[in-house]
Amino acid sequence: SLFVHHLGKWSGLHARMNLYKCGDYLSTPHYLSWAPISTPQPDFHRPEYFQPVAFQE
Repeated sequence: SLFVHHLGKWSGLHARMNLYKCGDYLSTPHYLSWAPISTPQPDFHRPEYFQPVAFQE
């Protein structure tokens, strides 16, 4: 887990992730994700929708 282990070097690291923008407390609530999420309500903690990423310098 990112919050348990110290990652000294990110370059070359391969992982799965998604990126989100939540505007749930705005006058016009809205949600955005980098990779599509197929759930009726916003549910961003769904690893089955994470996509592969590779970190580089």
